[in-house]
Amino acid sequence: SVRALPGEKEFVTQTAVIMQECLKACTCAVILGGSVARAWEDQVETLKTAVPALLYLVQNNLQYVAVGHLDAPTYAVTYQTKVFWVAICSAIFLGKRITGNQWAALAMLM
Repeated sequence: SVRALPGEKEFVTQTAVIMQECLKACTCAVILGGSVARAWEDQVETLKTAVPALLYLVQNNLQYVAVGHLDAPTYAVTYQTKVFWVAICSAIFLGKRITGNQWAALAMLM
């Protein structure tokens, strides 16, 4: 979808997300310096990091879609439940144990 404020140029949200990811990649390449090739040596590790990176790319695109369809307060409240759902999914899928204090902290988030 194309987004713009009144009086400003329109932009395609997917392009914004892709450019954001390209900027991050360039920043990482600068930080790694001459060892960029070494980062690709272990292909299994590269694949392990590629999956979350692609999921993060999808998440960023979906955030632009959500902003386009929800009013600001609804989007903000829904986005803030992300930490809560990560904790729940970690407990269910990864078998992590959530302590009483952690449950209390999660309840305060809500």
